[in-house]
This record gives sequence, structure tokens and C-alpha cells, in this order.
Amino acid sequence: MRKKPDLSIPDRQAYDRAYERREDAILRSIEKLEDRNRVTEDDAERTANRARIAALEDELDRHAQKRVAFIAGRHAINPPTHEQLERLGGNLEEVELLTANHRIVDQIVALAHDNGRTFEAIHPGNQ
Repeated sequence: MRKKPDLSIPDRQAYDRAYERREDAILRSIEKLEDRNRVTEDDAERTANRARIAALEDELDRHAQKRVAFIAGRHAINPPTHEQLERLGGNLEEVELLTANHRIVDQIVALAHDNGRTFEAIHPGNQ
């Protein structure tokens, strides 16, 4: 693992892309769950989705904190591989294609968790 000053420009740019793809996937997942809550008439589902949204917002906060720590030189990272970037991008594309039907909720959560695991390999939480 290396800190920002020890990374090449292409490695820093790859990290930036990975970060942005993860951030975009979280934001779009939140939007999709909010869309679902606008169309569902099930109060229990709305409550469960609000809990999922809150968890994703917490993930977004932790994600941003990692970025700040990386930029400040406090966290080291593993430069993302091409495969990791592709996975993050593919998950984002899949979230974009989902509509606000009931079946998407579990898929959104699964994609968010998969993106989280992929980014965690690039930028571990505890250093």
C-alpha cells in the first residue's frame, strides 16, 4: 500500500475514478430507493427503505472521510486494478438501469455492498 505522494499520476487518476464510481453508485442507489418510496403504498417497505437509505448515507460519509484521509496523506491505498475499475463501473451501470419496482431493492443493496467490498480492497478502512 502506498500514500498519495508515492503514487504515480496514472495511479492517482485511477483512484479518483474508483472513488467517483463508488460515490456515484451510492448516490444513485439512494435516489432509486427514494424513487421506490414515492411509488409504494406499503408503509413497512417505506420504513425499511428509509433504513437502507440511512445506511447508504452513512457509507457515503465514510467514503468521503476516506478520500479526505487519502488526500491529506494519512491513508495508504492499493492502486485499483483494471478489473476493479471495471467492476465498480459495471455495478454503477447496473444501478442506473434499475427501475423503481419492488424487486430492485435487494439488488440495489447487493450492488452497493459489492461496490463497497471492491473499494475496500483499494482503500481499506483501518490502517
